[in-house]
Amino acid sequence: MRIIDKYISRTVLNATLVIFLVFLGLRIFVGIFGELGALGEGNYTIIAALKYVMLTMPLSIYQLYPSITLLGVLAGLGILASSNELTVVRVSGVSILKIFWIVMKLMLVLTIIVTLMGEWIAPKLDDYAEKQKSLAEHSGVMGDDGQTGVWLHEGSSFIHIGKSLPGGHELQDITRFLFDDNYQLVSASFAKRAKHTDGSWQFYDIRRTNFYADHVATATVAQENWPLTFKPHLLVSAEPDQMTLDRLLQQEKYSQSNGLDSTDYQLAFWMRVLQPLATLVMVFLAIPFIFGPLRSSTMGLRILSGVMVGLAFYIINRFFGPFSIVYQIPAIIAAVTPILLFFIIGLLLIISRRQ
Repeated sequence: MRIIDKYISRTVLNATLVIFLVFLGLRIFVGIFGELGALGEGNYTIIAALKYVMLTMPLSIYQLYPSITLLGVLAGLGILASSNELTVVRVSGVSILKIFWIVMKLMLVLTIIVTLMGEWIAPKLDDYAEKQKSLAEHSGVMGDDGQTGVWLHEGSSFIHIGKSLPGGHELQDITRFLFDDNYQLVSASFAKRAKHTDGSWQFYDIRRTNFYADHVATATVAQENWPLTFKPHLLVSAEPDQMTLDRLLQQEKYSQSNGLDSTDYQLAFWMRVLQPLATLVMVFLAIPFIFGPLRSSTMGLRILSGVMVGLAFYIINRFFGPFSIVYQIPAIIAAVTPILLFFIIGLLLIISRRQ
């Protein structure tokens, strides 16, 4: 029995690796093609573009991992079905449930490895790639778009940051507008530079204008510590899908504490937490396809069916995000609904197969 276990696992693993290599090649091709328009901006060369594509590739592959596993299982078991080896295995006394468990154990191990890499390594590589690209395009200085800088809201303060040096720990041209509880402007301060050290921001070369009921007063301060708590990583532009789970939680906490909308971060957090479960559901969905409607189909039809199912999952998964934001549905419900829907579809296919 252990020989059968190893043989099925090896076949599915080899097929999954082939599918992974195909996705890898497509991602590199599409990535390089997408960067052609940015070539020539600042110091952004073809070498820098290749480096950017290679560094951002792990996160892209991780986001597509559920579809890769679905296609891998369909291809692996499809190979065994096409050569009638799966029939021989079943005749020898191995049930569909046993085959499912063999495949599930393999995919569980792969999912743990990929999840660890996708959550702790890939986002850091992607973040580094974005910083290096922005640094090259703007010849050494990074801002929100290279011109208009970054706006932040914290407590009763609105802060505009003209320039953020690589890493976000040093800032230039910072303007702070401070309001009272009645939303009246209290003061406007301009600092030429700032530095983040020991968990706090030190501002230098400050010019401040204070607004009173009957007059306006100005002052100049060489150095001052402003009571601001935003972290340097908030200054580096990144989509929620590109953040680590820890950073998503920090962004969500920061947004909620300052009265900002944190729905995007909540949704991204729960989708990432539930992605391993989504992967296992894709494996579960592949089993009835092989032993049901695709039992005697060609490999091309199996792959096409897997692509269609994976695409349907991706579209539905992305649809429930904006849908939950518009209709104020809790993020965890929006994240779990597509997974539950495809699990029910797989369960119905298994039940129809047993009848």
